[in-house]
Amino acid sequence: MSRHLGHIIFPEALEKLRDLGIVSKIECAKGEDIIWGLDGAVYEEDVIAAGKRLVEGKYYAFLPEEERKRFFDASRELFKDRARGSWKIDRSGVEENEEVCLEDILLLIGDSASQILPPEQFADYRDKGFDFFSAWVGCVGAFIENTGRAQIKDRRNYTWKSSLPNGRIIENSIGGSMHGDLRIKQTELTPYPTLDPFGNSVPYRPITREDHKFMSPYHSTETSLLIAVLDYIDQRKVNSEIAKDKAQKIIAETRTGNARRGNWAESFNAATDHMPLYFVGYGQPLAEFTLEGKLTHPSGHSLVVEGGEGAYIACITPKGNLGFYYRGAKTKERPEIKVEFQASEIDHVIKGLVHQAMNGLGRTNPGTLVNALTYRFSDNFLEEKH
Repeated sequence: MSRHLGHIIFPEALEKLRDLGIVSKIECAKGEDIIWGLDGAVYEEDVIAAGKRLVEGKYYAFLPEEERKRFFDASRELFKDRARGSWKIDRSGVEENEEVCLEDILLLIGDSASQILPPEQFADYRDKGFDFFSAWVGCVGAFIENTGRAQIKDRRNYTWKSSLPNGRIIENSIGGSMHGDLRIKQTELTPYPTLDPFGNSVPYRPITREDHKFMSPYHSTETSLLIAVLDYIDQRKVNSEIAKDKAQKIIAETRTGNARRGNWAESFNAATDHMPLYFVGYGQPLAEFTLEGKLTHPSGHSLVVEGGEGAYIACITPKGNLGFYYRGAKTKERPEIKVEFQASEIDHVIKGLVHQAMNGLGRTNPGTLVNALTYRFSDNFLEEKH
């Protein structure tokens, strides 16, 4: 089992960590190279060494004897057979059982938390407002690990959070790969009730593969995506601030901004694309993606993937959102929506694409996106489309 993709710390627990000064202490230690778990794989020998260090450092000495014994016994059993335990995440009545990895054990025994907490603070978790020892050290350790991940994460990506009607919380990110290919990620951050592998209710949870959706088309597809978004706005009569002012504000900001070109030849191409060619098929009814996983009719918008062996197809989801599903030459499983955007956040997608181009995260010249926006809201467009 590989390590998790990060942790979600629930709002009430994060507020406690702030009140206790833990957050500021970790933030101040960013440059001190204390962050654990970012330098390669973890082996069983690492867990054994960590446990020995914590015992010899008297990190558990302040726990009541009976509680300490129960904790040691449970930790040993989990280490011997990780299949005996799991993270139990209640996703709106559907229980997800997430396997335990060695990094989890390091987190639960307090290895990460010990980088910030002295031994005498290990045991007073109830005074800190936590119900269980593993909830306390696990929550502190999870924040440390998240901070470490944030240090190596590409912060140039355009991100925003959205709330769905059913209460789910999604973090969206638009950026690019190391090769300048477009990358769009959606990560669910909903604080679902969670039991850790010891069976304790904890105010944080691992980010699992269930939480991740992504779209990874080939480079230079940003203009095609922008036009699909504009078509969705027109056809669904979306209340878009960008469309209301005919994109004048974002066009002006892009033209006057300082663009950072990427390290690819395409980034320096002159923005002289013949825009009417990009808009072929614009205005044809967008295909709807049914609950059976089928399109009502062919879609006029798609984003190719590397090698041309597949594409992400634009469509209207059953919820009325703009969605993209993957169709490949060798894809046998039932198609599913890879990412989708609500009408209320559609302006973020446009801003994200412009941001991605302006910051050299992809290969598309930002001038090309400006040309697409300019053409869409021009008199020429209206004349040619009517």
